[in-house]
Amino acid sequence: LAPISASTLLRASGLRRLVYALGLRRILRLTGDRLLCAIASRHLKMAGWRVDYVALRDAASLQPPTPDSTALVALGAAWLGSTRLIDNIEFSLLGNLP
Repeated sequence: LAPISASTLLRASGLRRLVYALGLRRILRLTGDRLLCAIASRHLKMAGWRVDYVALRDAASLQPPTPDSTALVALGAAWLGSTRLIDNIEFSLLGNLP
């Protein structure tokens, strides 16, 4: 494997920030899950990433969240140049989903 350049490493932190923001926006219930993932994916694409997936899932089953889901995971995988990066963040909701 080739070493990652400093500029690529700096850009790579964008996936982590995006996955974190995805989880935060979901906790705050600012946007519906599908729209939220579509916006996150588009944001990465506009920044030059080749996106494999951006998703919100139930942390226990990795299925789409249900109204009973209280532990979720925000997932993302995308290519930055020739490097594929994968990230995820688990989080809990204070109460059930709407």
